[in-house]
Amino acid sequence: MRRLHDASEMLLLTMPQALVKRSPSQPADAPISLQTVIAVGEQQLDEEVRQALHELAIFPSKPNSFSEEAACAVSATTVEALDFLTDAGLLEGSGPGRYTLHQTIADYARNQLTSISPYERMATYFASWVEAHARDYEALEQESANVFAALEAASLSKRSTDLLRGVNALTRFLDARGQYAQAEMYLKRARDAAEELGDRNGLTEVLLHLGEAEARKGEYPQAEAYWQRGLVLARQADRHDLLVELLQSLGMLTQRRGDYKKADAILREGLALARQMGDQGRCSLLLKNLGTLEGVQGNYAQAEVYLQEAVELARQVGDREALSQVLLNLGQVASERGNIPQAEALSLEALSLASQIGHREVMSLLLTNLGVLAGERNDYKQAETYLNQGLELARQMGYRERISLLLTNLGWLSSEQGQYAQAEGYLLESSALAEGIGNRWLTSGTLKFLGDVQLKQQQFEAAESTFRRVLELSAEGNQRMMGEALYSLAMLAAAQGNVVEARRQAEASLALFEKIGQAGTDKVKELLSTLPE
Repeated sequence: MRRLHDASEMLLLTMPQALVKRSPSQPADAPISLQTVIAVGEQQLDEEVRQALHELAIFPSKPNSFSEEAACAVSATTVEALDFLTDAGLLEGSGPGRYTLHQTIADYARNQLTSISPYERMATYFASWVEAHARDYEALEQESANVFAALEAASLSKRSTDLLRGVNALTRFLDARGQYAQAEMYLKRARDAAEELGDRNGLTEVLLHLGEAEARKGEYPQAEAYWQRGLVLARQADRHDLLVELLQSLGMLTQRRGDYKKADAILREGLALARQMGDQGRCSLLLKNLGTLEGVQGNYAQAEVYLQEAVELARQVGDREALSQVLLNLGQVASERGNIPQAEALSLEALSLASQIGHREVMSLLLTNLGVLAGERNDYKQAETYLNQGLELARQMGYRERISLLLTNLGWLSSEQGQYAQAEGYLLESSALAEGIGNRWLTSGTLKFLGDVQLKQQQFEAAESTFRRVLELSAEGNQRMMGEALYSLAMLAAAQGNVVEARRQAEASLALFEKIGQAGTDKVKELLSTLPE
């Protein structure tokens, strides 16, 4: 069994064979092994085709498949050579324009390979391919085994530039799949490669993505450390484009952590730099972020000023992706101000734009918002339709973070209709998914909804356990969610008649909301007004 697990030894294992069964191509005294049997088929090939087989063996074997284009690029051969290999039974077809190699044949052929050139070609080909398909999640999913093999090939063949290109382009896909650990592993390899090359620009981009990976996990201090280092490098290299991206990411992280004043300063610095560069698309996105920041503080008039300017800039440059995102945020502000019809109109316009360019990430988010808006005006049937459409899109993309968000909103919708068992089902599935991918921010938000459902059913012990878990998760930097958890604990204590505890938690919640300038203090003050001193 040990020898069977070693490809080199397994190929050489022999067995006796009757003379009448022996191939005439084999010497009478030769032992029969997999290696000798495959060699018989290989002997039919000319040198070029034989070399192509050896080089194709670096692709992961069956059930993985690879495209004709990739096969020709990696093996530096022709379609005719692939046809020869297929006719010889050494290469198998796997659907239109795709091929696969049996594991045993791949093991045999790889053992004959003496050149590192196919690894270099694989690294270069797939780095370019991933850059060209960075948003095509279905294509990336189909080629994922080959892409990962190419990243390994880049490491093996010391193709550091290709490793950097491939990893930076692949990060969005890995984030969407919730593969944070894998993304972090490759990003750290890319970081080491960039440092070895002395490639400051490549390193800065890797640090940007490393920060994003840490922020998604809720590791806010580490995310900020990566971005601060990236800012230093971007300033040294005078890379204003990367500097603006880093400032935008750091500003939004600082907002999430509840330091709204600092977030405003960071985003304004990014906006000033984007204006200096004349990058209207980036200006539009930064104005969108500033509008969001004003919105969470309840400054809706100023939020609309920022967002309307962002809309105009996006329209001027014809950036439908940016425009759809800005309209989404403008709709959120309209919703907060109680203007549901306007919010829905803006969201529908944004959905139309996103549909025109096939941007399913934005489409699924807009369908989430439309579902919530329909739910708030008690049109539960329409709300469920929107949310399920968004969920279908998210499942098509394999976008686990978005799947979790939509399940959370379906849980909220069921709760609003008094369907608590169904609500719990959605929320438990969502929280398991969020925890599985290590997204603390999403986990805490989903658990907050779950605790609310448990409180409505007077499951006081379960609700308290859930709210304290939210408090624990948000203690590492999400001050807004901490305030929400404290408010929920106050509501729980009030429901149990524990006035002293209810007042203590409500006052702590109010103090935190007022400290960070969070909108929504009215509900806490209303609760306090109902509690005796």
